[in-house]
Amino acid sequence: MILKALTLENFNGIREPVRIKFAPLTLLFGPNSSGKSTIIKALQLTKTILDCPGGDPFDLAARRGLELGSFRDCVNGHDMSKAIRLSFEIDLPRVVIHYDHEGFFARAEQLFDELHDKIPAERLAAGIETALITLSIRYDTATSTAYVSECRSSLNGISFGQIEYSPLDENAKVSFLNFCHPLMINIDPQYIRLSSGGESGYDAWLRDAHLDADVSPEEYAGGSSDTALEYFIESNNEAPWEGKAFPFGVINQKSAIRNLESRMPLAFRKSLPKWGDDFDSDVIQYQIACIIISDGFFCPLASLSDVLNHSVFLGPLRDIPARQRGFQQSAIESDWSNGKAAWDIIVNANEDFISDVNAWLSRPDRLDSGYGIDVVKYREIPLDHPIMKLIASESNISLMTNNCLADTPVLSRVVLRDKHSGNELSLHDVGVGLSQLLPVVVSALNHESGSITWEHWVSIEQPELHLHQAIQVKLADLFISQAKDHKKVFLLETHSEHLMLRCLRRIKETTEGKIAEPELKIIPENIAVHFVEPSETGPRIHRIHIDEDGDFADPWPLGFFPERFKELYGDDL
Repeated sequence: MILKALTLENFNGIREPVRIKFAPLTLLFGPNSSGKSTIIKALQLTKTILDCPGGDPFDLAARRGLELGSFRDCVNGHDMSKAIRLSFEIDLPRVVIHYDHEGFFARAEQLFDELHDKIPAERLAAGIETALITLSIRYDTATSTAYVSECRSSLNGISFGQIEYSPLDENAKVSFLNFCHPLMINIDPQYIRLSSGGESGYDAWLRDAHLDADVSPEEYAGGSSDTALEYFIESNNEAPWEGKAFPFGVINQKSAIRNLESRMPLAFRKSLPKWGDDFDSDVIQYQIACIIISDGFFCPLASLSDVLNHSVFLGPLRDIPARQRGFQQSAIESDWSNGKAAWDIIVNANEDFISDVNAWLSRPDRLDSGYGIDVVKYREIPLDHPIMKLIASESNISLMTNNCLADTPVLSRVVLRDKHSGNELSLHDVGVGLSQLLPVVVSALNHESGSITWEHWVSIEQPELHLHQAIQVKLADLFISQAKDHKKVFLLETHSEHLMLRCLRRIKETTEGKIAEPELKIIPENIAVHFVEPSETGPRIHRIHIDEDGDFADPWPLGFFPERFKELYGDDL
């Protein structure tokens, strides 16, 4: 998984920092209005921030049809002086790099062979294994806009740097940069060239600095790392920070983060270097500095953005399409919130996908709803259309009919097929449960929104809504199978004990070797169960661990669905 955990602070009802650890199947339980949906909203806000880092994320969310509200609606206690903080723990099996770098390094070495020792042997991004990125969002009363005021980055467990922005300043600034970070040392040409006999750049730095091997870069961060990058920034930093390694400015950046498609241009005393006759040593070092610093802050965010852009957020109330509803040629992101996007996917899907949906809907060992779906294609021809006149004349109309039909659009209609009688039915002719179930199934099975290399997040509020308990139980099998085989991550806000019980059963059966179908096997590490409990200081989130026997290893707050036991045994239990 790319996104391992999320920590929220001052967001909605959450005041103090609250951490949520994710797994391929993450379940959020708790009373109504306890704060469960806050976690899904935080991911929606994050996606909006990363898509448009220089704008007001709440305004952009509203234009996209997301019901996040304004900054005032979302900040804890409606206190406009507070900062909303979102912290992301990210694993990076590979790093997303949007801005060009290979071309730059190749051209630099081609034009300046004598400067080869000033060019890093590898990208800083190549050494990132884990990252902790914290974003702070504040509100500017003068312009009535929200903005990202701070971006803090830690790489591989060690602080890397911090970017700050205030509307009072012309541009953002890098307020701290840890030149002693092992990744900084290892890509610095000075220490790459010093190293020998397999010695890493970091080891070379320790040796040159006369430090013991157990001294961490953070312990030495207050001193000078004596790296080429630090020396270059000190020599070129602009007023009022001349002679200092930080802070230093960022050109044309009105936010603590920038467009992830480009590297970060640094504001030094010299004019921005460009390709041309003046392409010299300073230009190369300037470009290298931009790339190194951009890597440390924005490569983890680009990976997170890529995941969120391949994700869907399905709301708790799914619309029933009108009998004669027109469909889009592709699903629109904002239409997932009410389930409309699912119907667009069905209409435009190939036969294999429709077969997969029908298998889950109708097979006895799957959801066993008793229904399947068909997509009926037809043409709607007005009575005054030329083809109707040809039919009325009873002439030889084959050629002319084809020409006329070519001008008549093909329409689509989604119908239900009763598996027992074979009758065709409209969604309006059956109970509301099927209209709520279908978007859930489509979001779970759809792979068009995902990519080959990245996981596809599916966040669903109340997937069990209006469904019989027998189907709620089998929904767990749908989520387990897709999370296991299709790089899906499911974040489910639910009240269904039936769904939970099937997950516990599958864990127990996996341990005992009683599951014949491999896709239904699940181990405790692949499921995260959180109970969200309201309190006077805001929501508390309890992680409920599960052992290999399918039992809760931690006590369930207030008992596991105590209402059932009270009804069966009375209040004296």
